[in-house]
Amino acid sequence: MRGTVDLVFARSCFSHVRSVNGIDAIRNELRSTEIEIRDSESMVRDVATNDNQRTYGFVFVHPGYQGWRAAAGPATLGIVGSGGSGKTTIAGLIYDDIRAHTSMAADDDVCVFYHCSPLKTATPSTILKALIWTIFDQRPDLVQLRPTSRPRVTASTSDEYWAARIRDANDRVPALWNLFVNLARHVSTVWLVLDSLHDCDKAVESLLRRFSSTSGRSSATVKIVATSGESECFNKGKVDWLAYSPADLEAGVKRYVRARFAQMDVVRSGKISAVRVLPAVVAATSRMGGGHFWARAVLNQLQHKKSTEGAIRSLARLTDPEQLSDSLLSRLTRSDGEEESQQGFPLCVLGALLESQATCSVADIQAAIAPRYPGVTRGMIRDILDARLMGLFAAANGGYGRGTSQIKACQHETVRALQAKVEAAEREVRELAVAKQSDEVAAAVAARAVAPTNEAQWSPLPLPTL
Repeated sequence: MRGTVDLVFARSCFSHVRSVNGIDAIRNELRSTEIEIRDSESMVRDVATNDNQRTYGFVFVHPGYQGWRAAAGPATLGIVGSGGSGKTTIAGLIYDDIRAHTSMAADDDVCVFYHCSPLKTATPSTILKALIWTIFDQRPDLVQLRPTSRPRVTASTSDEYWAARIRDANDRVPALWNLFVNLARHVSTVWLVLDSLHDCDKAVESLLRRFSSTSGRSSATVKIVATSGESECFNKGKVDWLAYSPADLEAGVKRYVRARFAQMDVVRSGKISAVRVLPAVVAATSRMGGGHFWARAVLNQLQHKKSTEGAIRSLARLTDPEQLSDSLLSRLTRSDGEEESQQGFPLCVLGALLESQATCSVADIQAAIAPRYPGVTRGMIRDILDARLMGLFAAANGGYGRGTSQIKACQHETVRALQAKVEAAEREVRELAVAKQSDEVAAAVAARAVAPTNEAQWSPLPLPTL
C-alpha cells in the first residue's frame, strides 16, 4: 500500500528487533525518517499471469540495467522520462528483482526504496536517516556493537549510545554520514532506489556522488537506481542509462489493467456491490508513483469538477472500452449512504482511482477530489489507503508494529475473513427462510388437525425451498 510512512520497517523482522533493549530509543531519534515501503508482494505485476519477466522483460535484458547490475563497484542507473512514462513502475520492478536475487536473506545486503515528495522534503539528512534505520532494522544485532571509539561502552548501554549519536547528529549531514559509513562496514551492498530525484533537495545530487566514492573494505558498495524527469540531475556523475519507449511499457501495463477489470466481473454481474469488493481491491492494488497517462486523465477530470462518470469513461477510452460496462459504471458513481465510509468519504471516487491504477500520492488524491469533496482530509484518505476503514483492521493492529509482508498477510487473511462473514450471513438468511417456511408448514399441519375431514377443503402443504 502507498503512503509515506514514519518508521515502517523495510523487512519483517519485528520479533528480532523487539528483542533488542532500547531499540525504541533509536526509533524515536529517527522519527522524521520518510521511507516509501515497497513490499515484494505488492509490486507492479500482471495479475492474471503473475509473470513480470514476460510482461516487462525488456527491463531485465536492457544493456544499461545489465551493465549496472554487473558492476563490481558503486554504480548509478539513471531512468529519465516525462510524467506518466513509467519511471516509477520500472524502478519498482528493479527493486523487486534486487530483493529476489540478492543475498538479503543472509543479511548481507540492504535495500531501500525512497520516494521523494514534491514538497522537497527529501534531503541528504532524511535519506541518510532512512538508510541508517533500514540497516538497524535488518541487522538489529548491530545495535549491540561496542563502538571502537568508545571501548568502555557495554552491550547493555550500546543501544543508548547509538540513540545518543543519532540525537547529537541533529540532521547534520557530516555526523549522519559518519554514522552511515560505520554501520555500512557490516553489510555487503547497499541498494538505494531513489524515485523522483527531481523532487529532491538539490543537495541530494551531491550526496549521490559521495555514495559513488564509498566502497572497499572500509564500507559497503552503494548501488543506486534514480528516476528523474530531468537528465540534468545526473550531469556531474557517471551513469548507466536505462532508455526505453513508453510503448515498451504500454502492453504490460494495459494487460495489468485489463486483468484488474476482469476481476470486477463479479461486480458487473450484479451479484455483489462495488463497495464489498473494494477491500480486495485495496489489498491487491499497487500504487506506483509518478502516474500513468490514463490515471492522470482521471485525476484531471476530477480536479476540474467534471463528474466521476466522465473520468471513468475517459479511463475506458484510454484502455479497453468494452471492459467497462454501464452496470459497473453506475455502481462506481453512486454516492448514497451505503457507498460511503464511516467518515463520509465517497468510496466510489476511491474505487475509481484504484481501479484505474491511479498512481498518485495522498496529496494527489486530496487535490483531485477537493473541488467536489472539500471536507475530506489527507488523514481520512491515508486511513483508507492503510486499509483501516475498509474492514482490514488486522493490518493496523499495533500501529506500525508489523513487517510489510506480515501486514500483507493480515490483509489477505482479513479479506478472506470478510468473505467468510458474508457467506455466513447469506447462509443465515437462507436458514431463516427455511425456518419461516417450516413454521408455515407446522401451522398448516396444526390447522389441518382441527379442520373438517372434507378432502375438498384441504390445500397442498407448502414445501420448504432453499
